[in-house]
Amino acid sequence: MYWKLIARAEKVGSRGNVVKAAILRQRAARQALPDRARESAELAQAEPDLRPLLLDMCSVLDCDIPLPRKPDLVGIEASDLHPDPQQKPLLVLAATLKNRAPFAQDYPHLELTLTDVRDQPVLRKVLSPVEYLAQGTNAREGFAANGDLTVSLWLDTGEVVASGYRLYLFYP
Repeated sequence: MYWKLIARAEKVGSRGNVVKAAILRQRAARQALPDRARESAELAQAEPDLRPLLLDMCSVLDCDIPLPRKPDLVGIEASDLHPDPQQKPLLVLAATLKNRAPFAQDYPHLELTLTDVRDQPVLRKVLSPVEYLAQGTNAREGFAANGDLTVSLWLDTGEVVASGYRLYLFYP
Protein backbone atom coordinates (compact mmCIF):
# COMPACT_ATOMS: atom_id res chain seq x y z
CA MET A 1 0.00 0.00 0.00
CA TYR A 2 2.81 2.39 0.94
CA TRP A 3 4.70 2.05 -2.33
CA LYS A 4 1.58 2.38 -4.48
CA LEU A 5 0.64 5.64 -2.80
CA ILE A 6 4.14 7.07 -3.29
CA ALA A 7 4.04 6.17 -6.99
CA ARG A 8 0.61 7.79 -7.30
CA ALA A 9 1.87 10.90 -5.50
CA GLU A 10 4.74 11.18 -7.94
CA LYS A 11 2.34 11.01 -10.90
CA VAL A 12 0.02 13.63 -9.44
CA GLY A 13 2.96 15.89 -8.62
CA SER A 14 4.32 15.62 -12.14
CA ARG A 15 1.00 16.98 -13.43
CA GLY A 16 1.54 20.10 -11.38
CA ASN A 17 -0.93 19.47 -8.59
CA VAL A 18 1.49 19.91 -5.70
CA VAL A 19 -1.19 19.98 -2.99
CA LYS A 20 -2.59 16.57 -3.94
CA ALA A 21 0.92 15.16 -4.13
CA ALA A 22 1.70 16.43 -0.62
CA ILE A 23 -1.52 14.97 0.79
CA LEU A 24 -0.85 11.58 -0.81
CA ARG A 25 2.73 11.56 0.47
CA GLN A 26 1.50 12.35 3.98
CA ARG A 27 -1.08 9.53 3.81
CA ALA A 28 1.58 7.12 2.60
CA ALA A 29 3.93 8.14 5.41
CA ARG A 30 1.18 7.68 8.03
CA GLN A 31 0.42 4.18 6.71
CA ALA A 32 4.09 3.28 7.02
CA LEU A 33 4.42 4.68 10.57
CA PRO A 34 3.69 1.45 12.46
CA ASP A 35 6.54 -0.29 10.61
CA ARG A 36 8.86 2.69 10.97
CA ALA A 37 8.05 3.06 14.68
CA ARG A 38 8.82 -0.64 15.25
CA GLU A 39 12.11 -0.27 13.36
CA SER A 40 12.88 2.91 15.31
CA ALA A 41 12.23 1.09 18.61
CA GLU A 42 14.68 -1.64 17.59
CA LEU A 43 17.22 0.96 16.52
CA ALA A 44 16.77 2.87 19.80
CA GLN A 45 17.42 -0.36 21.70
CA ALA A 46 20.53 -1.21 19.66
CA GLU A 47 21.86 2.38 19.72
CA PRO A 48 20.59 4.07 22.91
CA ASP A 49 22.35 7.34 22.05
CA LEU A 50 19.99 7.73 19.07
CA ARG A 51 16.84 7.48 21.21
CA PRO A 52 16.46 11.27 21.81
CA LEU A 53 16.79 11.96 18.08
CA LEU A 54 14.28 9.22 17.24
CA LEU A 55 11.85 10.56 19.86
CA ASP A 56 12.12 14.04 18.33
CA MET A 57 11.43 12.55 14.90
CA CYS A 58 8.40 10.70 16.22
CA SER A 59 7.01 13.79 17.92
CA VAL A 60 6.85 15.41 14.48
CA LEU A 61 5.40 12.30 12.80
CA ASP A 62 2.95 11.58 15.66
CA CYS A 63 4.33 8.14 16.46
CA ASP A 64 5.69 6.54 19.61
CA ILE A 65 8.84 4.55 20.31
CA PRO A 66 8.06 2.18 23.17
CA LEU A 67 10.76 1.07 25.55
CA PRO A 68 11.88 -2.56 25.16
CA ARG A 69 10.21 -5.25 27.26
CA LYS A 70 12.56 -8.17 27.82
CA PRO A 71 11.21 -10.05 30.87
CA ASP A 72 14.14 -12.48 30.87
CA LEU A 73 16.45 -9.51 31.60
CA VAL A 74 14.45 -8.17 34.57
CA GLY A 75 14.30 -9.96 37.88
CA ILE A 76 13.36 -9.74 41.53
CA GLU A 77 16.62 -9.76 43.49
CA ALA A 78 15.01 -9.78 46.94
CA SER A 79 11.60 -9.30 48.51
CA ASP A 80 10.00 -9.25 51.93
CA LEU A 81 6.44 -8.89 53.18
CA HIS A 82 5.78 -8.18 56.85
CA PRO A 83 3.21 -6.45 59.08
CA ASP A 84 3.74 -2.75 59.72
CA PRO A 85 4.64 -2.48 63.43
CA GLN A 86 2.94 0.93 63.82
CA GLN A 87 -0.25 0.14 61.86
CA LYS A 88 -1.31 -3.45 62.47
CA PRO A 89 -3.73 -3.95 59.56
CA LEU A 90 -1.10 -2.84 57.01
CA LEU A 91 1.53 -5.01 55.35
CA VAL A 92 4.83 -3.65 54.06
CA LEU A 93 6.15 -5.02 50.79
CA ALA A 94 9.83 -4.36 50.16
CA ALA A 95 11.43 -5.60 46.95
CA THR A 96 14.50 -4.95 44.86
CA LEU A 97 14.12 -5.25 41.10
CA LYS A 98 17.10 -5.54 38.76
CA ASN A 99 17.32 -4.66 35.06
CA ARG A 100 20.17 -6.80 33.72
CA ALA A 101 19.82 -5.38 30.20
CA PRO A 102 22.47 -3.03 28.82
CA PHE A 103 19.62 -0.70 27.80
CA ALA A 104 16.69 1.01 29.52
CA GLN A 105 13.47 -0.99 29.57
CA ASP A 106 9.83 -0.40 30.31
CA TYR A 107 8.95 -0.98 33.96
CA PRO A 108 7.21 -4.32 34.52
CA HIS A 109 3.94 -4.92 36.34
CA LEU A 110 4.10 -6.79 39.65
CA GLU A 111 1.70 -9.46 40.82
CA LEU A 112 1.49 -10.02 44.56
CA THR A 113 -0.38 -13.11 45.71
CA LEU A 114 -1.06 -13.68 49.41
CA THR A 115 -1.33 -17.36 50.34
CA ASP A 116 -2.71 -19.44 53.20
CA VAL A 117 -0.92 -22.17 55.17
CA ARG A 118 -1.44 -24.63 52.26
CA ASP A 119 0.12 -22.11 49.82
CA GLN A 120 -3.27 -21.52 48.21
CA PRO A 121 -4.04 -17.98 46.99
CA VAL A 122 -6.30 -15.92 49.25
CA LEU A 123 -5.73 -12.50 47.67
CA ARG A 124 -4.11 -11.35 44.45
CA LYS A 125 -3.17 -7.81 43.43
CA VAL A 126 -1.55 -6.61 40.20
CA LEU A 127 0.48 -3.44 40.58
CA SER A 128 1.22 -1.23 37.59
CA PRO A 129 4.43 0.84 37.56
CA VAL A 130 2.41 3.95 38.44
CA GLU A 131 1.34 2.23 41.67
CA TYR A 132 4.79 1.15 42.85
CA LEU A 133 7.19 3.80 41.49
CA ALA A 134 8.26 6.54 43.88
CA GLN A 135 6.42 9.81 43.41
CA GLY A 136 8.21 12.01 40.88
CA THR A 137 9.69 9.10 38.93
CA ASN A 138 9.29 9.57 35.18
CA ALA A 139 8.13 6.15 33.98
CA ARG A 140 8.65 7.17 30.34
CA GLU A 141 12.41 7.29 30.91
CA GLY A 142 12.29 3.60 31.78
CA PHE A 143 14.10 1.24 34.08
CA ALA A 144 17.77 2.27 33.80
CA ALA A 145 20.23 -0.03 32.07
CA ASN A 146 21.83 -2.41 34.60
CA GLY A 147 19.84 -0.57 37.27
CA ASP A 148 18.31 -1.55 40.58
CA LEU A 149 14.96 -0.35 41.84
CA THR A 150 13.80 -0.51 45.45
CA VAL A 151 10.05 -0.86 45.88
CA SER A 152 8.35 -0.09 49.21
CA LEU A 153 4.58 -0.35 49.47
CA TRP A 154 2.09 -0.33 52.30
CA LEU A 155 -0.89 -2.57 51.61
CA ASP A 156 -4.20 -2.76 53.40
CA THR A 157 -5.48 -6.33 53.09
CA GLY A 158 -8.51 -5.80 55.29
CA GLU A 159 -9.55 -8.92 57.19
CA VAL A 160 -7.64 -11.33 54.94
CA VAL A 161 -5.34 -13.65 56.89
CA ALA A 162 -2.28 -14.81 54.98
CA SER A 163 0.75 -16.83 55.97
CA GLY A 164 2.85 -16.43 52.83
CA TYR A 165 3.16 -14.62 49.52
CA ARG A 166 4.43 -14.87 45.97
CA LEU A 167 5.72 -11.96 43.91
CA TYR A 168 6.07 -12.09 40.13
CA LEU A 169 6.90 -9.51 37.52
CA PHE A 170 5.50 -9.49 33.99
CA TYR A 171 4.70 -7.34 31.00
CA PRO A 172 1.05 -7.21 29.97
